[in-house]
Amino acid sequence: MKKTLIIGIGGTGLTAIREIRRLIVERYEQGLQASEVSAVKFLYIDTDTNDITRHNWSVLGKNISLTPAEKIIITGDRLGPLVQNSVNYPDIDAWLPTISNYIGEPGNGAKGIRAYGRLIYEFSENKQRVQEACTNCYNALNHSHRELTDWRLYLICGLSGGTGSGMFLPFSWDLENWHLYQQGNNQNKFYSFFVIPPLAITGRHERYHSNAYAALKELNYYPFVPEKVPYNNCYLLEPRNSDGTVIDLASLPLLIAQRLFLNIQGGEAADRVDAIMDNPSLGNLKIDPVTGDQHASYFSTFGISTVSYPREAIYKCLAYKLATIVVFSWTAETNYPKNINERVKTELDSIRLSLSHLLGDSDPFGNKSYLNYEVEINNKIDRELNGVAARKLGDNTERIRTNIEEEFRGIGIVNFYQQLDKDVKGAVEVAVNLTREKITSYLINPDFGIEYTERFISELKLIIDEFKARFGEQSNDRYEQRVTRSRQNLAKVLDAVKKREVGLLYLTFQQDRKEISDKLKDYLITLAGLKANKYALNFLGKIIPEIDKIQEDLGTWKNLAEQLLNKLNGILKDLLEQLSKGTQENGKVIFNEIGLEQLTNQVNNQIIKFEIENRIRINLGQQDLDLTQIIKQHNLERFLYQTAYDWVCSETFPANVSKFTLYDKFINQYPNSEERQQILNDVKRLSTSFLKFAPSEVQLDTQIVPTSVEIISVPNLDKNQGQIGHEGRPNHLVVIDDIKSVGVYQTHNANDGNRITFLQEKKAFPLRFIECLSTLKQRYESYPHQQALHIDKKVVPNLYNLYLLTQQQQQQIQNAEEVFVLARAFGWINFIKNQQTNRNEIRYEFEQDGLIGIQSYVLGYQWDEVFTLFINDSIANHPINEQVRTARELLTDKFMKKCQDARLNYEILQQIENQLKICVGERFQEYGRDNSVYQKYQKIANRVVIYLRKEF
Repeated sequence: MKKTLIIGIGGTGLTAIREIRRLIVERYEQGLQASEVSAVKFLYIDTDTNDITRHNWSVLGKNISLTPAEKIIITGDRLGPLVQNSVNYPDIDAWLPTISNYIGEPGNGAKGIRAYGRLIYEFSENKQRVQEACTNCYNALNHSHRELTDWRLYLICGLSGGTGSGMFLPFSWDLENWHLYQQGNNQNKFYSFFVIPPLAITGRHERYHSNAYAALKELNYYPFVPEKVPYNNCYLLEPRNSDGTVIDLASLPLLIAQRLFLNIQGGEAADRVDAIMDNPSLGNLKIDPVTGDQHASYFSTFGISTVSYPREAIYKCLAYKLATIVVFSWTAETNYPKNINERVKTELDSIRLSLSHLLGDSDPFGNKSYLNYEVEINNKIDRELNGVAARKLGDNTERIRTNIEEEFRGIGIVNFYQQLDKDVKGAVEVAVNLTREKITSYLINPDFGIEYTERFISELKLIIDEFKARFGEQSNDRYEQRVTRSRQNLAKVLDAVKKREVGLLYLTFQQDRKEISDKLKDYLITLAGLKANKYALNFLGKIIPEIDKIQEDLGTWKNLAEQLLNKLNGILKDLLEQLSKGTQENGKVIFNEIGLEQLTNQVNNQIIKFEIENRIRINLGQQDLDLTQIIKQHNLERFLYQTAYDWVCSETFPANVSKFTLYDKFINQYPNSEERQQILNDVKRLSTSFLKFAPSEVQLDTQIVPTSVEIISVPNLDKNQGQIGHEGRPNHLVVIDDIKSVGVYQTHNANDGNRITFLQEKKAFPLRFIECLSTLKQRYESYPHQQALHIDKKVVPNLYNLYLLTQQQQQQIQNAEEVFVLARAFGWINFIKNQQTNRNEIRYEFEQDGLIGIQSYVLGYQWDEVFTLFINDSIANHPINEQVRTARELLTDKFMKKCQDARLNYEILQQIENQLKICVGERFQEYGRDNSVYQKYQKIANRVVIYLRKEF
């Protein structure tokens, strides 16, 4: 085990970190808390706050999110003054090119501008935060793992953006400045992984390819200057392999992650892989004999391919499959019962929509219920009147009426129905919820289904409408009149009875009691009926729109469920196709639709439905499942997938995805040895390096031969793991023999139980070997602001050409050198003080026919700088500097005319020789005989003289 810090800058670095953490969780049951990876820490640095939200940070039910200490987001929201007026900040102005014209508003993200990415990093508060985060990681590992002596630092980023491509060099130097890394210390090593962009890509910013070329020029330059490039090895990758096979750009971070996981997982293979990472040719270089350009050959690349059983991908497929099973069950046709009307009427009481509930006799909240109000009033009157003696009817009738009217159901008729009206909103809510739950019960019940549910809600609407028509037959005014009449009728009868009761002979007691009973019942029942009717109409007025909404939601739900099923099936199909192609893992995945069916068949469909529907209920925060409410979920397919995925990852899931080893799965799925060997052979071929070389460039110099290394790792098994195959041999030995049959005679045991890995590394080559470099160069040279592509404007004139020169380019450079030296010898270009800035400038000034005054071109501020710009411009497809290009073309014309005159006039030839002698002599006085500048001028001057004398 080694103390390891994995640093990702920008989006590419973040994705690689995420994939490494995923691989850890797939491998170790304890995930990121496993002791096997306790010495591994991560740090993500970015200028964009949004990238991290684009990833799923849950794997196999475990959280792999970065902690606050593992992520540093730094922005340029306070850098406006530095961008707009860098001249006021000398430390910044010394290196920052002009970017204010096209950077827009400083703030979030580096906007694809490398220099701005560096500026964000160099801002003191930002750099301090990064330093603290790095130092904290470093100190924490040193404290927790004092027994470990070796350190490994890994840096991952892309070269095309503004953040990673702009920060990686100054950040790498700072790691050494902060004493977190020391060059030359064999126990402390630093490796970088940089992604070169694909040429065929759309929708990227205009500097996408130019940035990469600028970064590569700097990577080639800095090994030869005091700052140095601190890496023990610098890996370059592009999204295609050496055979030209295209790899998805999004897959490269995963493949880098697999490469690094080989190092950090432990096992015999890890030691071997770590040992091959050092580049033995870090100091090797090639010097162009004409230009003196230096070509570093410390670059490496790798290729990796796998035969794998990636658990997260399998869990994803399984979750989508289970989700489709559940949704299909909701939409499937069923042989449902046809007596819909009868069934709806039977269910009215359960959903609190029966007549008893509408009239207030049954409590909508499921508490105390009563007899029908008419029966209740009849019974009460009969009991009260039966206890009244003869000649007492007149005295007791009013008491009985008052008692019943004011104490009906404990609070009186008027108060009882007033209370119902107050609670009507809650009553409607209860009925709506119960109706929705009833609908859900039909939707998920295989005996009913969606068609029955639609007919149920339609029939319910008809019945509710009938209720409304029934209660609306009598207006409230007419009902009030009936109450008044019945009260008056009661009073008349009561007066007549009272008169008869005081007579001498009273023989009508039974008749009077019946008449009073009838009138008393008529009044009280009419009064209660009035109030019940009002409540029923109030309730129906509120419930009908809700039932309409339920019907509308059901229709929406049906359409959505059908669309959802298609989406889920489509996603699952794409996942399986992607796995079958093996493009993401760059190899062969031992899993297909048949394997998915085998896994799914281990679980009963009813259990699948019960578990997922119950989890939907919990995730929706419902006490009872209301399936129609899922239409409110944003990204419904994701919601259902995540619900199923959480169950698949739980301990309660019946099927064990990890039950068998990779060897077992490989043989079970491909029992034929020839088929397995063909797969292994195909995967082995895919492991060629992720960088395509240009044969023409490789052939230019046979002295440079990149070294190649190949390692094959296989899962390490405990003695008791694995199945015995049908041949009586352990499956893992059978697969090892298959591997040997494809030309691999040595394998190395690795702790990754889910992969057979083929790794190839290619080391020690110059950048010009990379085939796509020529196109990157063209796009770089066509970009109008080349200086702004770099992170330090001072070094731009000194950056080396990445290609060896052709004979034509060599001649162009020689011509430009001769023009420059002769122009300086004759004083065509001179130091002239700028009267505005009071700064000396090297200018070409002249008078031109047809124009008034002196024409002036500023070439630069230092002779060596201008010489380099002048020479580089001669072989550039597009101007590096417009003024240098124009001046060079004009001076070349002037040089050619001077040489032509010298061929015809010996005095002019003598004049040229004398001016060159003076110019070279001045360089001698300035630099001395052994200085390269003097020697360069002397060589160029002699070349001009020899040529002219030969032509004279």
